[in-house]
Amino acid sequence: MKFDSVLSLKIVNNQHLMRATHRGEYRDLRGALALTSDLSHPHFNCLEGFTTDNHHLESLLDVGFSLLRAFDRPSAVRLTPLDRPAVIAERLARRGLVESERDVAMVLASDPPPLPENEDIRIVRCEPETAASWAAVHVQATGLPTYVKPLLVGAALANVLDPMHAFYVAESDGQSVGTALMVRDGDTAGLYSLATLKSYRRRGVARALTLRAIADARTAGATCISLETSTSNEAALALYDALGFVPAHETTLWLERGA
Repeated sequence: MKFDSVLSLKIVNNQHLMRATHRGEYRDLRGALALTSDLSHPHFNCLEGFTTDNHHLESLLDVGFSLLRAFDRPSAVRLTPLDRPAVIAERLARRGLVESERDVAMVLASDPPPLPENEDIRIVRCEPETAASWAAVHVQATGLPTYVKPLLVGAALANVLDPMHAFYVAESDGQSVGTALMVRDGDTAGLYSLATLKSYRRRGVARALTLRAIADARTAGATCISLETSTSNEAALALYDALGFVPAHETTLWLERGA
């Protein structure tokens, strides 16, 4: 798919909304955004959204990295093709940062093919009383440290009644086995937190969660439905391709060497 800056901006703005309401706090550095969070992962403690120029870039990086260090976080930067100036990656390499991860943002380009219903999987949209269950399953499915659970519970309780946020749990064999989160922003909807318990993978859980989120997003009026996954996650890429998603742009995460 040819790069579309308007489409990518919609995706990135939706990601900012998700991180601001579910994961951390943004600070405007007047040329970039600094995201900090109680979660220790660099995805939620980094600089991003660069709109500066060559002349101000170095001082902006100095300020941003100092802020991250104040929160005991290593220097980290998330870059998309929208970030300016184009020399940011070169300047980060000079500072000793290395490209650590590469993800691909994808957008739904066609209707998902008709697939048989899986009667063994039930998708439930969470209410306040099931927010803790959603968090517990997500932590277990992703292998996140246990300290993350109360943070996710708090974010879920703060947003579960907002019609722009939809939390989903997949149920099978009488237990919760998977999670997903859909965040809608105008006509854009982003799929996040898609995870399945290890013992239930490759049974159609992720597919069922994704299809339910797509259906609800379209019913709510979303015309742009997006998600992001690692470029090395072949199983996820194959699933999303089969469901009609195509690449929109790639995102790189730059970290201090050894961080």
